Amino acid sequence: MRRMIGTGLGLLLSASIVASCGPDSPAVDTGAEQLVDGYANVLVTTGDGAKLLSVEPRVPIANGPGAAAVVVDIDRSARYQSMAGVGAAMTDSSAWVLSTRLNDVTRTQVINDLFGRRGANLSVVRVPLSSTDFSLDDFTYDDIELPGEDPDLTAFSLAREEQQRFPLLRAALAVNPDLALIGSAWTAPGWMKSGASADRLGVVGGTLADGMTEVYSRYLRRVVDGYADAGVPLALLTVQNEPAHETDNYAGMVLSPEQEADLAIELADGLQTDGSSTELLVHDHNWNGAPRALDVLARVAGTPRIAGSAFHCYSGNPSAQSTVHNAYPDLDIHFTECTGTESSGTFESNLLWNARVLLVDSVRNWSRSVVLWNLALDERSGPRVGGCRNCRGVLTIHPDGHVTRNEEFYALAQFGRGVDVGATRIGSSSATGGVHNVVFENPDGSTVAFLVSTASQPVDVAVTDGDRSVAVTLPARSVVTLRWA
Repeated sequence: MRRMIGTGLGLLLSASIVASCGPDSPAVDTGAEQLVDGYANVLVTTGDGAKLLSVEPRVPIANGPGAAAVVVDIDRSARYQSMAGVGAAMTDSSAWVLSTRLNDVTRTQVINDLFGRRGANLSVVRVPLSSTDFSLDDFTYDDIELPGEDPDLTAFSLAREEQQRFPLLRAALAVNPDLALIGSAWTAPGWMKSGASADRLGVVGGTLADGMTEVYSRYLRRVVDGYADAGVPLALLTVQNEPAHETDNYAGMVLSPEQEADLAIELADGLQTDGSSTELLVHDHNWNGAPRALDVLARVAGTPRIAGSAFHCYSGNPSAQSTVHNAYPDLDIHFTECTGTESSGTFESNLLWNARVLLVDSVRNWSRSVVLWNLALDERSGPRVGGCRNCRGVLTIHPDGHVTRNEEFYALAQFGRGVDVGATRIGSSSATGGVHNVVFENPDGSTVAFLVSTASQPVDVAVTDGDRSVAVTLPARSVVTLRWA
C-alpha cells in the first residue's frame, strides 16, 4: 500500500504532513503534537495501512510499575550514543526527479514533507560526490579527455551541482537547520585511476593509481570547500563508498585497506590544516565487512578527523557494528545505506523490516544515524546509468507530478517525528513477545519509546520508567512511537 501526494495550487504550503488527494486518503492530523504533563503522545503506522502516521489519543502516565503481556523496562543509568537522526541520499536521480517533475508549489511541499517537523523530520542526507548508478550520466568534478592528467585540478568545477542538487539541499536546510550532510566519495576522476576502462570517463571500476593519493586528497578537499562555499557544508565525508566492491557498469573504485587508510590519513591531515570542520568515516560498506573496517581503523588509529566507520545492510547483520564499537568505543558508528526493492515483500513486511532491523537493531548496535539510499526515484526505479534495476526510493515521483510515499517514508517518519537530533539512547529491556524497542532521552528532557510489533494480534505493552509507566495496546504488525515529558 502506498499513499500519494497530489499536485495543484490548492495544496497548502506548510511544514505539516501533506495529505493525499486520492479518494482513499487517510485523515492526517496536522495539529501540534504538544506534550501534556501526565500523558504520552502516541503515533502509529500499521502494516495494513489502516493507520499511517496516525496521531492517536494521548494515554495517561500511571504511578507505579506497569503490568502487561509485554513490559519494557527503561534503565536511565545506561546511556549510549547520541543520535544524528535518520534520512536518505540526495542522489543525482533524486535531485532530477524532485527538480523536473514537480512544480514549485509541490516541490516546496515535498521538501517540507521530508524535512519538516510535521513531516518525516529527516535530519541526515547522504550526498554522493560523483556519478553513481543513480545518475543521468557519468561524471566527476574534474573530467578531462583520456589519456591525460590534471594534477593542478585546473578543470575542477562544481558548477553542475548548482543546477539541481545545491538548491534542493539549501531548501532542505532552510526547513531543518539541524540537517547534517554526509558526503560519500564514489570514485576518483578517471585520470587518477588504474585498471579502469578508458570509456565512460574512466569512472567505472579500477582503483586509485600509485602516486595519486595526495592529488586525490586535494581534490576531495576542494569538494569539501566548494560545498561549504555553496552553503551546504558536509559534516562528514566517507573516504570511499563500498571500497571492496568492483563495479562493472557504474561509477566506483576499489581500495585496499592499506590504500583507504593512506588516503584517510592524507585527507585528515589536509582537513586539519585547512581548519575544516568536516570529519571522516571509513569503510562505508556492508556489515559482514567488519573485519575490514577494523583493519582500516587500526591503520588510522590516533589520526585527527577520523570520526569512525559507516555500514550498509546488504550482507551480514547489525551486530557487526557492536564488534567494531567494542574495539574502538571512542569512535562513532553510522549506518549510511540500504534500499528497498520493488520485488521484495509487501508494504507490511518492508515497513516492519526497516523499523525492526534498521531503526531498532542497528541503533541498539551503536549507530548514530540510519540513512537509506535514494530519497526519490521515478516510477521505473530511475533514472539510472547502471546498477540496481528495481530499487525503490523513499518517495516515487510519477510523470504527472504525483508523489507516492513508500513504506520507507513511514518507517523513517515514525522515528524522526519522535527522536530529536542529539537524543541519547538509554537502556531498555530486550525484545520479547514479538515487540522490539529502542528508547531515547531527547535534549528537551522528553522520553521516546520506539516500538515495533511483529505479532499477528494486538499486544498490550507497559513501558516502565522508574516509578511511572505508560500502558498502550500495539496494533498487530505495527510501528508505534510514544513520547512523554
